[in-house]
Amino acid sequence: MDDVVTYTAPGDELTDWFDARDQARREREKAWEEKNPEASKFRKAKHSRSRRGNAYLSRPFVALDSEGQDVLGNAILRGERPYEDHQIFMWGAATINETLPAYWLVHPETTNNSERALDPLAVLEWLVALPEQYPDATFVMFSFSYDVIHILKTSAF
Repeated sequence: MDDVVTYTAPGDELTDWFDARDQARREREKAWEEKNPEASKFRKAKHSRSRRGNAYLSRPFVALDSEGQDVLGNAILRGERPYEDHQIFMWGAATINETLPAYWLVHPETTNNSERALDPLAVLEWLVALPEQYPDATFVMFSFSYDVIHILKTSAF
């Protein structure tokens, strides 16, 4: 054990260099805190906030997405060029946590052979209700601007 540095603190024998280093650091911090009580309170509060702030990392992620398609035979003219009307037919919210079910929003009259476009107000109500279904979740979306455009395009403002 020639490579082990021995450090002896009053009343405590430490044989490991790492323990000695940690002990010396704790003693320096304690001395600093005694000399700087206000700064010490601020530093402790800051670290406490950062621990609370990191709590979101343990929250479940819930992915949201919508699906749309062109409504054939319902062309919209932009200038002289016709475009098929594009509508949103389904929204979904899901997480990889198997204990939390996926939630879907489809028009009540939608069938396998006939999709009905969703009312933007119904979509907004569904979105606002999601935090009740997934408490403490972090909601994530991909290309959410597409979804927002389809919610707002029928709004008069």
